[in-house]
This record gives sequence, structure tokens and C-alpha cells, in this order.
Amino acid sequence: MVAMIAEFEAALVKDFTSVVDLMVRVKEARNRINRLSRENLKGVTMISHQYAAMRVLSLFPSQYWGNNVVYSVEGLHLDRVEDLLRNVFTNKSRGQIEAMQAQPVPVNYAASNRALDKRKGREEEARPKKGGECFYCEGRRTAAKG
Repeated sequence: MVAMIAEFEAALVKDFTSVVDLMVRVKEARNRINRLSRENLKGVTMISHQYAAMRVLSLFPSQYWGNNVVYSVEGLHLDRVEDLLRNVFTNKSRGQIEAMQAQPVPVNYAASNRALDKRKGREEEARPKKGGECFYCEGRRTAAKG
């Protein structure tokens, strides 16, 4: 049974070409595990619809589906979650869905060594100025008076 549950988890981790592909794999693994557990464990259902639905939802960015899920026994049914995800993500693959997630950037982020993208330039090392130096030529042409 442990190997079967590991197979269910592996079905969630594999890449998918569309939401339909993922749901077919998850439902097949879930149904196989539940059928064997009912036969061997006298009617015990190992993976409920709610658990499978939550595991599937955990694969997708919540900002796209979060407000559309009804958190109840009926709302967290695997078939309802499948319909919701197909409406939201249509035929996108795992890579396309992961690319939809925004990458957070801290507000005070300033990359170094990039002159045009920086908010502040580096302070130049202050050279000690000698008295009497010309501002324009930095004292190269100024004769020392003495």
C-alpha cells in the first residue's frame, strides 16, 4: 500500500501537458489505490476526494483559483476542482503555469554593477584635495608657488 501511495504522489509530481492530463493520472492512481484498499482493508478508503483535490490545488498558483473554491465537503470534490482548473488554466502545461507566477522582488532591491538600473550610484572614493589645485585640470597645470 505504501508503494501505491508513493505512486499517487509521483503522479502529482510528473510534468503534464494540460490540466486534463494531470487529472486523468491523479484519478487513475486514486481509484486504483481506493479499490485495492477496499478489498484488502475491508472497506477503508485511503485517498478521499477532498485530499486528492487539495493535493492537486497545491500544484497551482493560488492567486488564480483561490477565490473560486468553496471550502466544504461538496466544494472540494475532485470533479469540481477539475472543472475549475480547466476553466482557469485551459490547456497550459506545467511550465507555462509556473511561468505565470510573479517573482517577488524586495522594495529596496538595487542590483550592483548595473549603472542604469541602480537607484543610487556608488560614492566615488574621495581624493584629498590639495590647496591651490585648479578645479578643471585637477592641479596638473598649476605651478607650485613657493
